[in-house]
Amino acid sequence: MGCGGALGVASLFDFQVEFRYFLNAMIFTFLFLTILFDLSLSQEQPQRRNSFLNTRPDRSVQTNPEIQRMLTSIERGVAAGTPEVFFGSLSDQVWMSIVGGERGVYSNNQALAILQSFFANRRPISFQFSRIDEVASTPYATGRFVYINRGKQESSQIYVSLEERGSQWVVTQFNIY
Repeated sequence: MGCGGALGVASLFDFQVEFRYFLNAMIFTFLFLTILFDLSLSQEQPQRRNSFLNTRPDRSVQTNPEIQRMLTSIERGVAAGTPEVFFGSLSDQVWMSIVGGERGVYSNNQALAILQSFFANRRPISFQFSRIDEVASTPYATGRFVYINRGKQESSQIYVSLEERGSQWVVTQFNIY
């Protein structure tokens, strides 16, 4: 029994080692394909139809100039890594969810500090809103932020939603995921 038990433990150990190699190979393949897919997306045409930075608005669509200015300001601030550019657009209370970091409702000053901390370690490569909906009762915009972090190119999705408070539009949600 002592011999059979030892042989069974060795076989189980060999199986675990082989399974770990298999699992690591699957994870590596998944990550490789994900990066390859992400790189193919980042090599798209530099101009996107609905980016405020690269095109003039379509005159046939009713747009709100205040929302356009605000989203352009956010796009420029994120692309430069300077959230101070759009600080005036932040609501008194902003819901934030930052990848690997903060999540909750923050004052506009706290939100600015969180964004400054996020951008301090990331050198922006590009950012453009790829989807903008300013017709909804709660307008929003989302886009891919590409940056260098610790010497590696990474990307995150940024989502911003707005609300009308009084007669002014403000950012009430700012997510980076």
